Amino acid sequence: MASISFNDPQFTFAEVLAASGAQSDWLRSYLARDTSGRIGTRHHTGRLLFSLKDVVTIAVVHALNAKLRIAPAAVREMTDALGRIIASPDDAAGEIHIAVDEHREPFVWTIDSNGVPTLWSNQTDDEMAVAHELTRA
Repeated sequence: MASISFNDPQFTFAEVLAASGAQSDWLRSYLARDTSGRIGTRHHTGRLLFSLKDVVTIAVVHALNAKLRIAPAAVREMTDALGRIIASPDDAAGEIHIAVDEHREPFVWTIDSNGVPTLWSNQTDDEMAVAHELTRA
């Protein structure tokens, strides 16, 4: 089985739609709002290509935005945290947990093999306390 790079752009617009479940109009609108240009990479042919990280981000943003009305910027923070977890050494992550605080901001933490939580999203100590309590439940 061949491995797929998490960061190399290799997927087309149509493949992203198929993998993410997003509709074409929604994705075009999302890309238009991505003024930082963080999603997708222009190939030398002019075609927009997407990395696996982009596909995951689009799928998660679409699901959480469409179903839970969580702002795309908040979801982007969560997918950035997931990217850091995926890029970390295997033993650093452990169990991955995701929750949403009272402001509808998602946060991400992991629990290592010793039961120690690590917060991966840029949230407050309050979220770390919630993460710890949710992990014990």
